[in-house]
Amino acid sequence: MLLPVLGRELGAVWGVVVSSLVFGIAHLSLGELPPLFVLGLGLGWLRWSSGRLGACVLMHALWNGVTFANLVLLGN
Repeated sequence: MLLPVLGRELGAVWGVVVSSLVFGIAHLSLGELPPLFVLGLGLGWLRWSSGRLGACVLMHALWNGVTFANLVLLGN
């Protein structure tokens, strides 16, 4: 919901960048902010370029799945 508004107000690039930063901060983990910001950039770009949310949901689910698998495999 944030990206379309920011995209209209700030332009596509800055809309994606700002919404990615908000996405990273919303996860409340300073140590994970850089990778979450990068994920947010990918999700934002995908949402902006496709105009659809489904691919972003799938990409986010894959990210969470890989993160979970790493936690299980590494025992953290």
